[in-house]
Amino acid sequence: MGSVLSEFAKRVAGRWFELLVVPGALYLVALAVAHTWGWSHPFGFDRLDDQLTAWSESRRLRSTGGLVILLAAATAAAAVIGMAVGAIAALVESFWFADGRRTRLGPLRRLVRGRVGHRRRTWEERRRDFQRAHDREVDAVRYGRPRDPDGLDAAHRKLLRVAPEHPATPTWIGDRVNAVAVRARREHGLDLDLAWPYLWVVLPETARTEIVSVRSELSGAARLAGWSVLYALAGILSWPAFLLAACLAAAARHRGRTTAATYARLLDATVRLHGTDLADSLGIPHHGTLDASTGYAVTSALTPSTPPAGS
Repeated sequence: MGSVLSEFAKRVAGRWFELLVVPGALYLVALAVAHTWGWSHPFGFDRLDDQLTAWSESRRLRSTGGLVILLAAATAAAAVIGMAVGAIAALVESFWFADGRRTRLGPLRRLVRGRVGHRRRTWEERRRDFQRAHDREVDAVRYGRPRDPDGLDAAHRKLLRVAPEHPATPTWIGDRVNAVAVRARREHGLDLDLAWPYLWVVLPETARTEIVSVRSELSGAARLAGWSVLYALAGILSWPAFLLAACLAAAARHRGRTTAATYARLLDATVRLHGTDLADSLGIPHHGTLDASTGYAVTSALTPSTPPAGS
C-alpha cells in the first residue's frame, strides 16, 4: 500500500509541476523581460543583458540562503500564477458551454444572453438562405433547370460556421457539443443529459479512456486561453506581450474548435454504438439499433418519479 501511495504522490507532484510551476515560471520570466524592456525599448536586448548582469552581481543572489529563498519564492509564485490560470480556464469553459436560458455566470449573464440572441438571429438568417438554396436545387432537378450545387454547399458551410443546430450557447464550441444532445433527442428519443451518467457506467474502458483524453484536450485549450489573458496583462509593461497574447488566443480558439468537433463526434459515436448497451442493462428490448422507441423507453426508465401528493 505504501508503494502505491508513493507512486501516486510522484505522479501528482509531476503533474502539478508540469501544469502549474513550469508555465508559471515562464510567465515570471516574461514579466521580468517586459519590465526591463518597458514600452519605450521593446526588444531591448542590451538593456536585458545589463539587467541580468546587475542581478548576477547582487549580494543576495550570491549567497546560498538568498538563492534558496529566491527559488522558493519563484516556485510559489509560479504555482499561484498557474492556479490563477486554472481559475480563468474554468471561467472560459463555463462561458463556452453556458446555457443562454439558465446560465450561472452571474455578472456575465447579460453578455451570455446577448451573445446567444445574436447567434440565433444570424443562424436563422443563414438557415433561411440555405433553405432557399435547397429549394432552388429541388426545382432545378424537377424542371430540368441549371443546377448550382456549389451555391448550396456554400450556404450550408455558412450555416455550420454559426452552429450545426439552433444556437443555445454563446460560442461555436458549446453549440457543437450541444448539437449531440439535440440530435440524440430528435433522432433517438434519448435525453442525453439524463442518460449520460448511466451510459458512462456501461461503456468499455477503451471508450471511456478516449473520451477523457479528448475532454482533457478541450480543457487544455481553455487553459491556453487563460494564459493569453495573463500575457495580455503583461502587455501593460511592454507591448510585445500583446503579440504573444494574441498568438495564444488564436491557438486556443483553433485548438478549442478542433477538439470540440472531435469530442462531439466521439460523443455521437458513443450514443449510436453503446446506447443499446444501456437499454440491455435496463432490460429494455430493442431491435439491434437505438431507434426512437428504445430511446424514449430508456429516457422514461431513467426519469425520476415525482413525489406522491401530500408527501
